[in-house]
Amino acid sequence: MNMKNQIIRSVVIWLILALVAAPVFSQSETDNGAINNLRHQLGQVRDLLDRAKDIVRSSNNPIAERALIEAMKLWENARDNFDRGRYRIAAFLCRQAGEKAKAALSAARMAEQYEGAVVRRLERAGELLDRAKEAIASDDRQNLHAIYESARHNLDRAWEFYRSRIYKPALKLANQVEKTAEKIISASRDRIRIEEKFQRQLEKVNQLVEQARMTVADCDREAARHLLQQAEKSFGIAQEMEREHKPKAALQALKRARQMAIEAIRECQGMEQMLRRHERLRTQADRLSDMISPGSGASGDAARKLIRQAYEQLDLAREHIDKNQVEQAAASLKAAQLALSRAERHISNHQ
Repeated sequence: MNMKNQIIRSVVIWLILALVAAPVFSQSETDNGAINNLRHQLGQVRDLLDRAKDIVRSSNNPIAERALIEAMKLWENARDNFDRGRYRIAAFLCRQAGEKAKAALSAARMAEQYEGAVVRRLERAGELLDRAKEAIASDDRQNLHAIYESARHNLDRAWEFYRSRIYKPALKLANQVEKTAEKIISASRDRIRIEEKFQRQLEKVNQLVEQARMTVADCDREAARHLLQQAEKSFGIAQEMEREHKPKAALQALKRARQMAIEAIRECQGMEQMLRRHERLRTQADRLSDMISPGSGASGDAARKLIRQAYEQLDLAREHIDKNQVEQAAASLKAAQLALSRAERHISNHQ
């Protein structure tokens, strides 16, 4: 039984080898049309390989180069089998050679597209870095300048990698440079925003400190005077920091000045303090009225008008005090004080 199986197996193997070694599809040996068609296909694949050589070589892509080498070997084997009359094997190898040639071209084109993507990323990184340079041109922060110089060095390295056709590290460095440039631009914008905010707040805080001075002047409270001193000190520090181009520190000092000024005003804005201030301002108004002589002319008329305004504001302030409206009362008292100060200047000028 075993001997019989061995004989059958030997016969099968011999038949396979005979089929492979002998000219294939012998029924087509006389079919010149099929043979000519295969010869034409071999020529087309050969032309495709010729076109692919230059494209693959210029792409400098290892994957494309390996695919092209395999395609050329397959085509040579196909041609050899064709010459030997093994048409079916030749047709099969020819199809494989064509597919490999197309794969080589596809890999080469993908490499070209990847190269283009790397170039665009490098150019974008360069543009952003140029904008970052402009943004810090007038910025005295040395750390930003050092970060910029490091990014510029990395961009130069990225271009070197690109020129050497080493795209992956080139792209990685380009991404790093882009992110660094964006951070530099953002830091510069933040500084400008803080500086603009400081300028907007400066005059408001200055007026608030001045209001605190006027309020504390009519307020016999040591705590209020201490708070006013702190407000004035912080305001001076804010201006000094601004001159030294330290906008964050300047803004922080300005915020402290504002808070101290508010607390100083509040310290003097208790109802008892307001009543005393109201009485002092009314006494001042009465005194100034008595100082205006009948022949004081235009200055006297201006002073009388201002004193009438002060009385109106004092009456309004008293109404707010009676209603426990602290902020409104403080505003009316401030308006009365300003009117009396102006009236006093008119009277002094006439005398």
